[in-house]
Amino acid sequence: MEAGVGALLGLGILFILFVIAIGIVLYLLNAFGFYGMAKKIGSTHAWFAFIPYLQQYLEGEIIDDKVAFGKNIIPYASIILGAGAIIVSFVSSAVEGGFLGAVIGIIGILYAIYTFAALYRLYRLYKPDSATLYLVLSIIFAFLTPIFIFTLRNETQVEYLSDQEVV
Repeated sequence: MEAGVGALLGLGILFILFVIAIGIVLYLLNAFGFYGMAKKIGSTHAWFAFIPYLQQYLEGEIIDDKVAFGKNIIPYASIILGAGAIIVSFVSSAVEGGFLGAVIGIIGILYAIYTFAALYRLYRLYKPDSATLYLVLSIIFAFLTPIFIFTLRNETQVEYLSDQEVV
């Protein structure tokens, strides 16, 4: 009986180590992808790609601080993405239930929609023909996002927004 418990415990530890290793690999793919994109656009702080929360700020810089919703363009993406990540993660973990919890939940949902719009802009800048597919797959299978970002790091941006409208 003890051998069976030991084997099960060993398998559990191996599984946890495997999940941690996959997480590290995905984090590094994401970081190196953003780093490559930032270097390609001439960012002076591409190293932000390796620091959580600053990575979202860098994403905003890479997408030229613009997120489009239809014909509306929301500026300051680097600030919204960076500050939003900090606010949503820290505040949501500190607040439980009640009215304030509901407000934080709504803010979290709005932030998620905004980050998906920013991710769509990123995909559209680098791979216009595949942007919608990449976004849908990123939403359904979140582990694919770092892989997509890493594969796009050497692509050239193709701006699709004019000053007035989405083209």
